Amino acid sequence: DVDGQNYYIFATHITHVSEFVSNPDRIIQLNQILKIIGEKLGSNPVILLGDFNSVPEWPEIKLITSILNDAWANVSTTPGLTWPSYGLLQRIDYIFYDPQLSAVTNCQLKDTMVSDHLPLVCTFS
Repeated sequence: DVDGQNYYIFATHITHVSEFVSNPDRIIQLNQILKIIGEKLGSNPVILLGDFNSVPEWPEIKLITSILNDAWANVSTTPGLTWPSYGLLQRIDYIFYDPQLSAVTNCQLKDTMVSDHLPLVCTFS
């Protein structure tokens, strides 16, 4: 509940197997997640975030963005690389949001070594 508005927030960590190529197991996992999310869409706004172990061009992410908006892609022209934090090779961490939500106004990557991923923080209006 934020200012009287309820939200559905889903956090996930999709399989890391074959982290440098698309993986059919991730499609299976995401179809299950999107089925659950689909039951919530239209009631309260939905946010899906986490480590997807997939880059934006792969089918895994295309599947999600056919339903939800990619916060980083909507506010930044930079690649948003999040992994590994000590060498930044891939963008695999995301915040996706329901199209019924107000626009995302800002996204930032936090420069810290507390994890092997850079934290992603987004602000919605």
